[in-house]
Amino acid sequence: ELRQLTITALGEIGDARALPRLLRAAEDDRPSMRYQATIALARLRDEDADTRLKVLLRASSDDDFNVRYIAMRLAEEQFAKEEAPAPERLRLRASALLDDEEPDVAIAAAIFLGHAGDDRAKALLRRVVRGEIPAQREDEREAVELVGALGMEDLVPDLERRAFGVGRHVRDTCAFHAIIALARMGHQRAIESIRRDLASKSEKRREAATVAAERAHVRGTT
Repeated sequence: ELRQLTITALGEIGDARALPRLLRAAEDDRPSMRYQATIALARLRDEDADTRLKVLLRASSDDDFNVRYIAMRLAEEQFAKEEAPAPERLRLRASALLDDEEPDVAIAAAIFLGHAGDDRAKALLRRVVRGEIPAQREDEREAVELVGALGMEDLVPDLERRAFGVGRHVRDTCAFHAIIALARMGHQRAIESIRRDLASKSEKRREAATVAAERAHVRGTT
């Protein structure tokens, strides 16, 4: 446990002098060590993209599904949201993971590919939004919002149910993220909902609406 905490600290500090030790930890027999080392390596400052890519490729092929999962989430963090295209080798690996036996790994791969603008993600993202397969809450929220960025208009009815259906009163339907997805696709009710909250007397509602307007690229708002 102490070694794991030390590895976590090295990753947070981000000092590249820790690289040799972290690379050894990434090959440790214990999955927990490999998990923490992968996170730390992906976040080292001034580390070249090639080394980071090799680390994520190795981790995405790990025998432990938790290591494969974190590799895909880190891949999204490190590559998919950059202006430059995500490395093709990593995209090919993520595509293979869409059929992973662990749903969490497959969903994380789909989210990475979706952010990279890869159409291979859409089939699995569609199933997540429609509630056909369970997902971790954070991943479900991101998938719901992501389909709006991808312009998946066939999911508008499903997003409307999440955003405005009665179910949102009794369970977490990711309504906030569904509104963002709908507004991103030009859905007028969702856009008006954001604009209405921007004028709310509630500070929390205004703050949430400001975030939604920015992420949905809603024009005419401040």
